[in-house]
Amino acid sequence: MTDSPDSLLTGGYPPPETLPDLYDELDYQRACQLYIWGTPAVGMEALSDGLASVSLPPDSTGTIGIFEHFLHPRTLVATGNGQSIYAIANIDLSATGPVIVEVPGGLIGFIMSGWQQPLEDVGLLGPDKGQGGRFLLVPPGADVEVPDDVFVVRPDTFLVNCCMRGFLQDGKPDAAVAALRTMRIHPLADLVDPPPPQSRDLSGEPTTMVAVGDKIDGLGYFELLARFIAREPARDQDEQFLALARSLGIAPGQPFAPDERLRGILTRAARTGHAMVAAIAYVDRDGTRLRWPGQSAWEEVVTTSGIGDYMEDGYVDLDGRAALYYQAAGASKSINLTTVGAGSKYAAVYKDATGAMLDGSRTYRLRVPADVPAKNFWSVVAYDAETRSMIQTDVDITGRDSYQQTLTRNDDGSVDLYVGLTAPDEHADNWIPTKADVGFFLYFRWYGPLDAYFDKTWILPDLEPL
Repeated sequence: MTDSPDSLLTGGYPPPETLPDLYDELDYQRACQLYIWGTPAVGMEALSDGLASVSLPPDSTGTIGIFEHFLHPRTLVATGNGQSIYAIANIDLSATGPVIVEVPGGLIGFIMSGWQQPLEDVGLLGPDKGQGGRFLLVPPGADVEVPDDVFVVRPDTFLVNCCMRGFLQDGKPDAAVAALRTMRIHPLADLVDPPPPQSRDLSGEPTTMVAVGDKIDGLGYFELLARFIAREPARDQDEQFLALARSLGIAPGQPFAPDERLRGILTRAARTGHAMVAAIAYVDRDGTRLRWPGQSAWEEVVTTSGIGDYMEDGYVDLDGRAALYYQAAGASKSINLTTVGAGSKYAAVYKDATGAMLDGSRTYRLRVPADVPAKNFWSVVAYDAETRSMIQTDVDITGRDSYQQTLTRNDDGSVDLYVGLTAPDEHADNWIPTKADVGFFLYFRWYGPLDAYFDKTWILPDLEPL
């Protein structure tokens, strides 16, 4: 048997002069796949860096960040919105030890791991059933005596995120802010005599809590991934990818110090990996994410039933996981459950009625049909496709929602929303601004989704270019 005419081998061996290129290609391909695998972990590291930049580092407990006057586009957060009052904290259990998170009633939220995988819901769909309670976060491998009257959460990472939300009452955020201010995060050792609640208003902070720039498109991505791998326990499902990481100089117990050759390869792989993940997130090549196939381009944001660990029929859904956590920060444990009248559901759109990607330089009309199946309210928010955060424009408008009393409604109860650079004449109250020469996408949210959401009889149409 001889080598084929197209073989890269000679007599079964790679020619010596080809070896440098072969090994460069091997490292490059490994790095690209490692990039896709690491998407949620790097997103969480970037979130931690953003919180640390406003004096909320993960290695201390006590102070909770609250967006008391809503989330502003100056704060880059993956698909956050300006209709909820957010409270957020990242906790590094390797530094803090076991931690208690005390949450009052009337809020909703979740606790997630460093992989952004939901560990437990808090609120109406959580074990506290909306009454609030104390959640004990136990570090991986720790042997802890569990006190009475706590909900135990055992993450498989040391880095943990707690994200809570409150909603408007009578059109005002006061009650939500007051409730969030009573949250407490403290060491388990302080259970009997906990410190007073501490919070900081993060409204309008010009900080970045999402991977952008070099952290998404350069060597900085792999620096964040190396930091994550150095800190976190290895999981069985990650062993092969950890082997790829080790071959690239990313391993626990050793500094990440790539030489000039490897730095160049990793930088190139970050750019390719970024483009690959953006393609996975924004272009559903097989149509499996479509919410109303053949009727609308709107897509499901979460498609896997195994949202906890992204296991689906015996495999890890790497593409689905990367698509979600490239554009979003976390998800609730109950996001795929049928929760009529409770929780929230999401759909996303990236293309218009012609199949073209949404372009911030153009103007579109979205007709929201009457009788939106949402018990509490609905909202539409526009996001910058590059930062995956609310679009930064000269006006403080990022979306529209049914709270808004000035929305112009059609005679049949539907609402025409106009998405583009400038407000159309006579439709300023229905306008969602965009940014020139920047792609964007929309999220539609149902808060308290009703039957017509779950049976899909209520259909959201395409965006029509004008």
